[in-house]
Amino acid sequence: MEYNELLRRKSKILSATILLCIILRSVVNGFFVGFQEVLPMMGAGLVAAGILFFLSSVVHPVVMMYLMVVMMSGISVALMFLFPSIVNFMMFFMAMFLVVIYEDIRPIVMQGVISMGCMLWFYYQFPNAFVDISPTDTTAMAMVYIFSGMMVYISMCKLTREQFVMLEKAGKESQRAKEAAEGLLEKIGVSVDILGNTSSKLNESVDVTGQISGQIAVATEDMAKTTATEARDAESIRAMMHEGSEKVHNVAQQTGEMHEASVATNEAVVAGGERVHQLNKEMDILSDAMDQTADAVSSLNEQMDTIIGILNELDSLTSQTNLLSLNASIEAARAGEQGRGFAVVADEVRGLSENSAEFTSKIHEILDEVKRKTDAVTNEISAGQASVSACSEYAEAVDEAFGRIRENNEQVRNRAKNMKADMDGLDRLMTDAMENVDNIGTSIHSSSEAMEEISASISNLDSNIRGVVEGYNDINRITDELKHTRA
Repeated sequence: MEYNELLRRKSKILSATILLCIILRSVVNGFFVGFQEVLPMMGAGLVAAGILFFLSSVVHPVVMMYLMVVMMSGISVALMFLFPSIVNFMMFFMAMFLVVIYEDIRPIVMQGVISMGCMLWFYYQFPNAFVDISPTDTTAMAMVYIFSGMMVYISMCKLTREQFVMLEKAGKESQRAKEAAEGLLEKIGVSVDILGNTSSKLNESVDVTGQISGQIAVATEDMAKTTATEARDAESIRAMMHEGSEKVHNVAQQTGEMHEASVATNEAVVAGGERVHQLNKEMDILSDAMDQTADAVSSLNEQMDTIIGILNELDSLTSQTNLLSLNASIEAARAGEQGRGFAVVADEVRGLSENSAEFTSKIHEILDEVKRKTDAVTNEISAGQASVSACSEYAEAVDEAFGRIRENNEQVRNRAKNMKADMDGLDRLMTDAMENVDNIGTSIHSSSEAMEEISASISNLDSNIRGVVEGYNDINRITDELKHTRA
């Protein structure tokens, strides 16, 4: 509460107190002199108290403080002129007690001087009203009491003023700490937005990687089917070669069929080579995408380190605020009853610092979870990169195998042409053809095994990519939680 507003409330309280005193005195006097006699005094008191209460709301608080001193002194002087008595004489004492509510040295000194001056003047002006009082002792002691009380009140006001200054200073420091905390929260919000944008870009890259992986899996399956077909064709060629050795008169026909089969095999091998070449290109694209993903995750880790640094600064400010509130509570305890309001403010400051510490602790927990998920994503990316590298090696091996198949198939075609031209070397050509067919079967079998391994690796790669997608979904979820926490 501001100083002027506090003075305004004190003036209203003092107005209500004066009204209560007038009512109580009127009631007491009514029992002795009759209520009809005190009704005018009660009415005048009500009007005066109402005017004071109204002025407390519209007049400047400091001006009203001095006006209250003048009004109380004026009421006491008026009563002494109208009804000189010891009771009205003691109202100057009461004014000293009432003015203490302002806890300000200036009105207390002002009221003390007015009370002592008025009491001396009225004491000698109306001596008959004080016949029961010793002229010298009573007057001197009254002045001593007023002066002593005034000095005590001045000391109390000075201490209260010092406490008010300290409380105001603590409030300003708390406001600065609050502004610093709000600035840190704004920085955290910016970092969370950057984290969300980065996560969105990474998620798009992972989706593209998943599509490429699916295409590679389909291509691998097609190649496996082609290899199986080639294996069956090789077995057919071998069977035909055996049949040709048994039935020489059908050699020409069987040789033609073998030539046609060789042409089909060559076309299949060429198609397979092109698919393997395309697979190599897709693997290169996949490798580049995963490198970009790894870079994005590294950037995410740097952003998280920045957020953690900001939170550490916020923790430091919160600790300082908590220490300040503890010191304020100690000072309030020392001040006793006068420091009760100060202690309430200190408790509020300490509560705010504890809430800030709890809030930063929750943010630390969320960031730790994000860090753990990011590390898991990094591990998944590393595993995916290893699988892609293995797939590239397998693709190169398949390409070499297809090269050998093409060479062997060319030999088969040449053998078939020679068999048509030279029937005399049929037995030798048949033997060579059988050997070549065996080589083809072995190569195709090796190619089939290689394709199975490639298919298994592609399946593992697809599973790893799914794991990466799930990891980035977790990152998106955590980012949303951070945004909701900031809001």
